[in-house]
Amino acid sequence: MTRMRSLARNWRILSGSGLLLSSLAGLMVGVLQAAPPPPAYPQDYRLPGFAFPEPGGRYPVGTLPFVVAVPGGEPLRVIAWYPAEDAPGPGAPYLEEAEQRIQAPAIARNFGLPPGALSGIAVLPTHSRSGAGVASGRFPLLIYSHGYMSYPRDNSVLFARLASKGYIVLSLAHPGDAADIPTASGEIPTIPAQGQKQPDAGRLSAFWNGHDDHLRMKARRGFWRAMRGGRLLESLARWRSDIIRLADAVQAGTVPREAQPIVQVADVKRMAYGGWSFGGSSSASACQIDRRCRAAFNLDGFEFDRHLYDRRMRAPVMLIQSDWSAFPNMGPPSTDYTIYDYAYERWHDAGRAPSVHRFRISGVRHLGLTDLVLAPRDPVRDRIFGPADGPAVVHAVDGLVGAFLDRTLKDQPVDIAAVAASLPGIERHEATEISRWHHGR
Repeated sequence: MTRMRSLARNWRILSGSGLLLSSLAGLMVGVLQAAPPPPAYPQDYRLPGFAFPEPGGRYPVGTLPFVVAVPGGEPLRVIAWYPAEDAPGPGAPYLEEAEQRIQAPAIARNFGLPPGALSGIAVLPTHSRSGAGVASGRFPLLIYSHGYMSYPRDNSVLFARLASKGYIVLSLAHPGDAADIPTASGEIPTIPAQGQKQPDAGRLSAFWNGHDDHLRMKARRGFWRAMRGGRLLESLARWRSDIIRLADAVQAGTVPREAQPIVQVADVKRMAYGGWSFGGSSSASACQIDRRCRAAFNLDGFEFDRHLYDRRMRAPVMLIQSDWSAFPNMGPPSTDYTIYDYAYERWHDAGRAPSVHRFRISGVRHLGLTDLVLAPRDPVRDRIFGPADGPAVVHAVDGLVGAFLDRTLKDQPVDIAAVAASLPGIERHEATEISRWHHGR
């Protein structure tokens, strides 16, 4: 009974943040049947509109969707943001017309929001110009992956800011695991988890919710056995492969004609992988095995690659988390420890690797690490994203990621800790509790 209450508590926390456990491939279907339903939002609720912040860099920003053919495989659907030449004219809408019709309601459905929650935001003008000419030069490359059941524009403010500072950003869609994707012949829907092999909820909880390191270490083998053969690890392998295949296509120039000018100025020798939620953890996993990748960032994604536990990362990594001290994604709330601390470092000296950067943003839930947090505050909006000020959250994420990429891809002498200290709501975190526990064994 105690375990069920703990699992039910996690369900309430996660459903309130928008990261529904059912969204993670139905990991805990058996638990959800006994747990309270997600919170009921007013069915006519619409997220309030807002003005997208200016990118702020020296370059105008262009944007272009394109599709990369893969022999014998699923095409790669990509949206590019890039430094542009003079780009007059109106900004592109947040979602294209087909995305407004198909993807916006799917995003709301997947996140447990009212059907029309994004209807006002989807049509808002951005500062990116569709099909603008590409600026001359040679620019570092970021390949980005969205969250599980999310959409490839979920951090477009970050993409535009990076493009304005001289980066190429390619945001990659992962069909079936994304919100419904419009195509020339119809759409690719989100594939529900029903019918998939479901892990044993007790084994998952024993690791996530263990009250001390001894219990978590005892439970971790069962955790990974429970995950084996499930859809989530299949998705991890597929997403990782897609990320690397897109890098291959950029390097080889095997992209459609309209995208050639973009990839011709993209520098694969200065390339990073990054993403939000499952896309962030998949990006770190891909970076570990692709030696072309010079850095990876993860926006609040639990790491499902078991090979990144008690393992030193090959390249620098930045983890930016929601406020796990108030709204934990996995495990009980804490002020000095999160279950995410077990990834990306050797346990005996965790917290000492200068190339691993961990930060927490106060007052923000998991879904708040997307563009949607820019919606002005009201009681419903705060239940979804947390009470943190949206523009401040976006500014903090953009500042941290920008500093990290400037340091790792442009070799600029950026003091990331000093940048973090200058941003409101940022708490620097080090996984020293892990090393303390393991030195005490």
